[in-house]
Amino acid sequence: MLHYSTATRLTFKPPFVEKLYSLSPLWDIAKKIERICGLDLFSTEITLTSNGHFVVVDYINDQIDLRLKSKAVDGIPDDIVYNIAELLVNCARDRAGHEES
Repeated sequence: MLHYSTATRLTFKPPFVEKLYSLSPLWDIAKKIERICGLDLFSTEITLTSNGHFVVVDYINDQIDLRLKSKAVDGIPDDIVYNIAELLVNCARDRAGHEES
């Protein structure tokens, strides 16, 4: 699971997961996709092959699926959706504060 920590960086939660599974290349891949598409909010699907290579299988989902698991069988766990919603509100608040300055 990913967790947003600043306007430009997500972290894995729990933190040791990134190192344990050697997931740090995901950041470079996601930032490259972000630079190309120019979107502030998107999801991407990346798989890890059996020989240890990351492969992007779904580059950009600009309408991210935020259906709750409690409402849809194939939804996202409710706590993750609530976390994303809170992060979006905080990001919007931060941006509004910067625009007023």
